[in-house]
Amino acid sequence: MKKSLLLITLLLGTTVSFASGNENESFQHMSANIGLGSTGITLDIGTMAHPLVGLRLGLDYMPNITMKKFDLTVSDGTGHAKEVYETLQPNGLNKPGNVLVGAAPGWFTGHLLADFYLHRDKGFHFTAGLYFIGSDHFMTMKNKEKGWFNDIYDFNNSIGAYTTVDHSNVGYIGITLKDGTILGPDKKGDMYGKFQVWKVRPYIGVGYGRTVSEKKIDWSVDAGMQIWGTPKAYIKDCKQGGALYHEVHPSDLSDQKAHDAVKRAKTLLKVYPCVTFRLNCRLF
Repeated sequence: MKKSLLLITLLLGTTVSFASGNENESFQHMSANIGLGSTGITLDIGTMAHPLVGLRLGLDYMPNITMKKFDLTVSDGTGHAKEVYETLQPNGLNKPGNVLVGAAPGWFTGHLLADFYLHRDKGFHFTAGLYFIGSDHFMTMKNKEKGWFNDIYDFNNSIGAYTTVDHSNVGYIGITLKDGTILGPDKKGDMYGKFQVWKVRPYIGVGYGRTVSEKKIDWSVDAGMQIWGTPKAYIKDCKQGGALYHEVHPSDLSDQKAHDAVKRAKTLLKVYPCVTFRLNCRLF
C-alpha cells in the first residue's frame, strides 16, 4: 500500500506544479457531474488545474442490496441448549439451528482524482487518485429475518438459572464457529458482520471525456481499479453487553456457501474493478 500511495502522491504533486506554472489557465472553469457505475452513485465537481490536468473531488454511494445468501450455525457448542430452549420456548421457531444471512455490498466514500490528458482538445486521459474516508467496509452481513435472535437473546440472559436433565450446564447460544467460539447477537435480536478493506484506497485507470467540457452538457466514461488490499471478514460479538468484532476465516465456517463466499471475497477482491458513466454539466 505504501508504494501505491507514494505513486499517487507524486502524480497529484505533479498536478500542483503544473498549475503553479499556468496560473492564468488554472481553476478558471468548473463542472458538476453525476455518475453511475460499479462504485455506485457518484457526485463530484471538476476543474482544470492545467490545460492537460483536471481535478475531481466528490462522493460515492453504493446502497445495500443483498447479493448473496447463506446459513450460519447457531448453537451453544455443547449440544444441550436446543433441548432446554425448546422446553422454555414451546412456540419457538426451531432454534437454535441455522440462521439465513444476507450479504449486501454497500459503502459511502469520498474521492480525489486527477485526469492527465495527452492533448488539450482530446478526451482520452489517464486517471490516478484516492478513495477515502467514509466506509472502511464494502459489504455487510445480517440475518434476513429482522429480530431472528430476539428469543435467543432473552434466553441467553437467563441461562444461569437452567441446567439440562442430566445437570450439565447450558451454554451461551449464538453464531458458532468450528473452533467452538460463540458470537452473541445484539439486544435487537440481530447479528451483524462486515468485510473490511483499506480505509484509503489508491485508484488508477483510463477514461474518455473532459473534466470540464467546452459544451454545457457532456458525457464521460472511466474504467480502472481501486487497490483494496486483502479483505477481512468480521462478525460482531455482543456477549455480556460488549460489541467487539471477531475476525472470521473461511475455515471457521461449517456452511459450504458461507465458506466459499468468504474465501472468494478474500481471494478475488484485493483490487476492485471500477467503471463509471458520468453526465457532466459545465457551471462556468
